[in-house]
Amino acid sequence: MVPMRDGTRLYTRIWKPETEGAFPVVFTRAYGAGFGRDHERFTRAGYVYVGQSTRGHGQSEGAEGVDNRFFDDAQDGYDALTWIAAQAWCDGNIVMYGKSYWGMPQWLVAPEQHPNLKAIVPQNMNPDPWERGYRDHGALQLAHTARRIYDAGDEEKVENFGWANWYRHLPLIDLDIVAGTPQNKLWRDYVSHSTYDDFWKAIGTRHKLHRVRIPVYLMGGWYDNYPGAIFGYY
Repeated sequence: MVPMRDGTRLYTRIWKPETEGAFPVVFTRAYGAGFGRDHERFTRAGYVYVGQSTRGHGQSEGAEGVDNRFFDDAQDGYDALTWIAAQAWCDGNIVMYGKSYWGMPQWLVAPEQHPNLKAIVPQNMNPDPWERGYRDHGALQLAHTARRIYDAGDEEKVENFGWANWYRHLPLIDLDIVAGTPQNKLWRDYVSHSTYDDFWKAIGTRHKLHRVRIPVYLMGGWYDNYPGAIFGYY
């Protein structure tokens, strides 16, 4: 349970190579602490693999993080990098890696210029969710964004209501409750902020790219949601 500067503790898992010593670190942050069996390949290759659950996710503290996704990731990512760099098993070199949600915390912390963060590898995620993500240059990405409503396990209620009826429901602001699912703060935030305002600036990196001074390896699937944005930011 790694403490952040405000005292919130984030659940963090550490996998090490079999040999003793200090190693470069591959670091991921997202819903869960680590992704699948990635740790096996990285530790075999001579890296320590560290996975951390962001605020309110998994076993991490900070329940408000679920409803304020990404707002704390620049600060928390910086604090976590500082903690990792101070450990005896870290040689001072850290790279962040991961796809989709795992990509956004990388984009948010990179402009903070932590001295031990040497590179990021954001996969299938662009640094501006207003341009391409929850919105598309301001237009709501309905199917992609509405998933936030039933991701918590209420998909059956939407199915019973009827997918066609649900996706065609107006007004959009009430889509979170029309099928009997609970009101969803994320959905209402994303629908309410149609222009590139302070809300999107707080969870995006578009206006901070000039502060990213480390190598960035951009990856995306040709038929995924982000290839156009990835080319643009390259």
